[in-house]
Amino acid sequence: MARNGLACAPAEKHADITGALICGGKSKRFGSDKRLYIFEGKRLFDLGFSKLGEVSDDVVAVFREGIPAELKNYPAIYDNSKIEGPIAGLLAALAYTDRRYILSMPCDLPYLSTYFLRFLCGLKEEEKIVIPRTRGLEPLIGLYPRSIFQRLSHYAQQGGRSLRQFMDELAGDHKKLIRPAMWRKGGFSASEFKNLNRPSPI
Repeated sequence: MARNGLACAPAEKHADITGALICGGKSKRFGSDKRLYIFEGKRLFDLGFSKLGEVSDDVVAVFREGIPAELKNYPAIYDNSKIEGPIAGLLAALAYTDRRYILSMPCDLPYLSTYFLRFLCGLKEEEKIVIPRTRGLEPLIGLYPRSIFQRLSHYAQQGGRSLRQFMDELAGDHKKLIRPAMWRKGGFSASEFKNLNRPSPI
């Protein structure tokens, strides 16, 4: 398979990866539940869940609190209410899976393509977090080994809230940062990472 004339990872489902759709945001800036917002004919939630389903046959949605009635039929778990921020969602997914990795993405990234998710999975390395860098790190779009759970949990229990800070402090042999030159070479643009914070796309 190719994108923009450049090779991409094959269209396969990874048996060692669980897809985790992070849905815990409160949508304060959006003004309504963005998970249910219709974007190009589909709910944002459905778009994200479907894309992860193209990469793995095991996908779960991670919620902070009550699940909307419209989404009750999807596999779902709750994050740890004692921990603030997206770290809670990642920890819940890591604790849930019995596979070696989780592939995470937030539900408000309608431009993030299945091609990019496959691209990330194709860069998988033993026991390493794989995340892209744009102007800064994009830690919610990432491949996380289950073995990182204890280290991330300890960081959160010590009061850590910033995933970017966690990544900065993490030793190099535990992370693989995909810099712009690399993902651009793969045929991708910065629009992949544009999130939807208002009802009308920017």
